[in-house]
Amino acid sequence: MSLFALPSKGCTKALLTLFCLFGFLFFSEVVLAHERWILSPEQINHWNSQVRPELFSNLSPLNLIMISGFSLFIFGWVWLG
Repeated sequence: MSLFALPSKGCTKALLTLFCLFGFLFFSEVVLAHERWILSPEQINHWNSQVRPELFSNLSPLNLIMISGFSLFIFGWVWLG
């Protein structure tokens, strides 16, 4: 088997999905770009200066359950094609 052989179709989908998810995490400025379409700069500054809810600012068992459940859903969706 060659190192340059193409991976299977399912593996390619899974790798592409992981690549996209990690891309969204590393380029969070792009993910938050929709704020500029709807809110004025003053509104963006106002909402960014507010304290974030605990659910979004701390790692908790609830967060882990939600992230794990969503990850399993996406993985299963990609796996089933």
